[in-house]
Amino acid sequence: EGGKEAEEWQPFHIRCPPFEAKSLLPSKGSAGLMMVSSVEDDEGSAQAAARASAKARKDEHSHLPLLHELDALHFEACQEVSKELKQKIAALEARLLSFTQGDAAFPRGCLFQDLLPQGTSSEDRAVRLEEECAVLEALFAKRVVIKDAFRSYASSALTEITALDKISMGEIRTFVKDMRFSSRVTIKLPQIFYTTLNSAVLFSDGRPMRGEEESMGACDNDDDSELGMAKFVEFLIRASREQNVGKSNLARKLNTMLNTIQRHCKAISGPTPQISVQPLVMKVLSKRQNMLKRVYLKYCGEDTSDVAASSANHTMNLKELFQLMKDCNQMDAKFSVSKLAAAFISANSSGPDNGDDGTWSEWDWELSWDEFQEVLVRIVDMK
Repeated sequence: EGGKEAEEWQPFHIRCPPFEAKSLLPSKGSAGLMMVSSVEDDEGSAQAAARASAKARKDEHSHLPLLHELDALHFEACQEVSKELKQKIAALEARLLSFTQGDAAFPRGCLFQDLLPQGTSSEDRAVRLEEECAVLEALFAKRVVIKDAFRSYASSALTEITALDKISMGEIRTFVKDMRFSSRVTIKLPQIFYTTLNSAVLFSDGRPMRGEEESMGACDNDDDSELGMAKFVEFLIRASREQNVGKSNLARKLNTMLNTIQRHCKAISGPTPQISVQPLVMKVLSKRQNMLKRVYLKYCGEDTSDVAASSANHTMNLKELFQLMKDCNQMDAKFSVSKLAAAFISANSSGPDNGDDGTWSEWDWELSWDEFQEVLVRIVDMK
C-alpha cells in the first residue's frame, strides 16, 4: 500500500509522458546525420543558385550582339541623315562588297574591325567604311609580296617535312627582325600574336570581350601555335598600328609598313626567272627526259597520308620531293630540309606570274612536270 501511495503522488507528466514519434526523436547518430543533411541541402541550393546565375549571365551575353544591333538601328532611326551621306554610305558599302566577294575575295578569317574608328552615328559609319576600304586596297596592291613573304618564312625554320601553309611564332620573330620593325613591335610581339590568334574570341562586333590583363597572361604559351595566310595578313595590320605611332589613319600606317616589307623582300618579290629554260640547261635535261619523267611519275604517288595528297597523284608535293632526295642520298648536314623547302618554293613560284593565281587562296604547293625540272636545277645550284 505504501508503494501505491508513492506512485499516486508522482506528478502527472512523469506518470503519463507526452507521446513523441520515434522518427522525430534524436538518436546517437541521427543528430549528426541531420546536421550533415542540412549542410548538404544548403550547399546544393547554393550551387543551384550559382548555376542559375551563370546561366543567366551566359544568356545575357548571348543576346549582346542582338541588343547592340537593335541599339544601332534605334539610334539610326532617331537621327536625321542627309541624302548625300546616305549616297556616300551606299557607295562605300558597294565598294567594300567588291573586295569580299568573287574568286579574289579577301580572306574572311582576317579580322581587324576593332582597329577601325568606332562610333554609332552615320558620319562615324561612313568614316569606318572608308577606312576599311582603304586598308583592303593597300593589301590588294601588295598581295603578291605578302603571299611571297608568307611562304618564304613558313619554310625558313623547317627541321622536318611539315605543311608550308602555316607560320610559327619563331618564324614571325625572324620576319620581324629581318624587316627591321620598331622596338615597340618587338616588345609587343607576344601580345600582337596572341590577339591575332584569338581575335574571333576577344572581339565581337568590335567590342572587347576580355580584359587586357587576361590577354597578356595568356600570350606566353603560344609558341606552338601557328598562323595561316588570313591570320598572317591580320598580323601585318595589327603590327602596322604599333609600328607607326601617331594620329595617321590605319591605311596610311599599313601602306608605310608594306613598302618597307617590299624593300627588304626584293629577293622574294617580282617574277622569279626559270633557270631550267636556259639553253645549255635545257640541252642537258632533254638528253634525260624519259628517265626523269619515269622518276617524276613514280614519286608523284608516294604520299598517301591524306585524301588531298592521294588525289594529286599527277603532281609532286614537298614530302614526295624529300623522299626522292633522301633515296638519292642528297640530304645531309649541309643541305637541310629548310634549304630543300626553299628550292621547292622557288621552283613553285618561278615564271612570269610568280606562281600566283590572282587570289588570296593558298598556293597549290604542288610541282608540275616543268616545275620538277626547275627544282632539280635549283637543288644542284644550291649544292
